[in-house]
Amino acid sequence: MTGRIVDAAEALAIGMVDRVVPAAELADETAKLAQSIAAAPPIAVAGIKRALAAAEHNDLRAQLDLEAEHQMRAFASRDAAEGLRAFFEKRAPRFEGE
Repeated sequence: MTGRIVDAAEALAIGMVDRVVPAAELADETAKLAQSIAAAPPIAVAGIKRALAAAEHNDLRAQLDLEAEHQMRAFASRDAAEGLRAFFEKRAPRFEGE
């Protein structure tokens, strides 16, 4: 809130960012991150997005309840079962958003 400039090394050190990459690698790393999110279970990703959007307005109890609801929905999904099967069969999962 002070407007102080934080460089990349400090941002990483204080947990403001997860990682830092050289500028020349930024486009490739961004594409890899986007592909990773796109390959994730759609139900789980949608729940995360809804929870993040609601966090601005929810109190702690409401937020925890919402996140628990999203987790239960994700755990009960066909995609969760597919993820477990894929893990034990040592293959990439094929999520369908169900």
